[in-house]
Amino acid sequence: MDGASFKLKRGRTLAVVGESGCGKSTLALFVTMIEPASGGSLQIGDTDVVHASKSQLARLRSKVQIVFQNHYDSLSPRQKTGSTLEEPLLINTNLVQEAA
Repeated sequence: MDGASFKLKRGRTLAVVGESGCGKSTLALFVTMIEPASGGSLQIGDTDVVHASKSQLARLRSKVQIVFQNHYDSLSPRQKTGSTLEEPLLINTNLVQEAA
């Protein structure tokens, strides 16, 4: 993965598409802070993720969500899609309570 660069405004969604092996999963693992970067940089708000402390990373992880390519890995056929998408918001934010 070389030269990936983007800015995303708060509350917006980014979809990453491309050929198999082009670095989509690597990018996703880096942006979601599941795996550390072997190079490059990532800034979320005012925080440099590459050099962030464990407590800063824990706080930032609640601001980023991933939906994997295989929707069966992310979406349960036994649960309504809205409920599935709402769950991390209930756990990590107060957005759902504010909207109610």
